Parts: sequence; C-alpha cells; structure tokens
Amino acid sequence: MSASHNFTSIVAIHELNGNAKETWRDRASGKLWLEDFLSTAMPNARILKFGYDSSLVFSRSKSGIESFWRDLLNRLKV
Repeated sequence: MSASHNFTSIVAIHELNGNAKETWRDRASGKLWLEDFLSTAMPNARILKFGYDSSLVFSRSKSGIESFWRDLLNRLKV
C-alpha cells in the first residue's frame, strides 16, 4: 500500500511581458511572495513556478502562446 500524500499543488504562471521572479516579488520587502510568504503560510503546499519567455509571444517567432501552454501541460504530466 502506498503512502498517502496530503498536499495542495499551486502552479504560478507569470503575466505576459513579465518573468517568474519579478511577478511574484513583494515590492516593500523585495522577497518572493511564492517562496517567502506562501510557503510559510501553506507548508504542505507544493508550489511550482512556470517561467517562459513571454516576449516571444509578441514577436515574429513561430512559437506562440499555445506552444508555451502545451509545454506547461506536458511538464505537469511528468
């Protein structure tokens, strides 16, 4: 019989033209909200950050936002 895991998974995705670090930074303290505050408030939570180059979404690159979301879904499956 396998052990039961009692945790919540939180997936944080930064906004367009943002990045994984600055989006979740508290301006007053400079601390990262997900790592420094949320992890303390929810110690049993598994907190995942998904960073992607959002500047490519608005460029002439062949990669669009759909490619990023597919990448995210594939990573979550793993």
